[in-house]
Amino acid sequence: FWVRLRAFCYARAGELDAFDLTMNLLRERGALSSTDEALFFAAAAGKPPKDAPPIETALQYAALKVSGLEMSLNDLAGAQGGVIAAVARDGDASNALRLDATMRAVSMGVLEPARLESLINGFRFEVADLGGALDIAAARPDDPVVDALLYQSVAAMTAPEFIRDKAQRISIALARADSFHRAYALAHLYADEIAALEGVIVSPQEASSFALAAMATGDSVGA
Repeated sequence: FWVRLRAFCYARAGELDAFDLTMNLLRERGALSSTDEALFFAAAAGKPPKDAPPIETALQYAALKVSGLEMSLNDLAGAQGGVIAAVARDGDASNALRLDATMRAVSMGVLEPARLESLINGFRFEVADLGGALDIAAARPDDPVVDALLYQSVAAMTAPEFIRDKAQRISIALARADSFHRAYALAHLYADEIAALEGVIVSPQEASSFALAAMATGDSVGA
């Protein structure tokens, strides 16, 4: 790690002879991945790589940041927990990337679920979008930002007469999860809302999704 860090610092400082020497040393030791090489050489050249390789380590994340390339959701697939937590806190990252990273971090146990709720509550949506949240959700099933939109729309349904519609909307929000980290994070996000539905008559499908979410959060009685 320290030798790779030295190579990265030499690249950033423009000390190219020392950079080349250190990179050769890493190659001889078999300690230089293709991602390291692509990102470190891009940092030394002062121009971004042609394609952003998936990152794993903190140094690769730092190198990608200075390269000027924008990260995508796929770049986080193999990233270490600390890197994912750093992306979740990165104010320069897109809302979609931060939200996906926060969900991943919550599922890995490196961030508290409360941070996910705090991030979502900080998003700003148009009133018309909140009103049309179900239609937007149907059109954009893979967009994590729509998860935030749905959550805010659920939170806005405070009147008792909305309780059945609220239960249906929570079930729809939970059903959007297409991965473990997304399902686990959404279960924690809606835990209080689901607990508040005790005694409300819901459909078998809704009851099933609520029970699974309760089990994910350790609420066996609620499940």
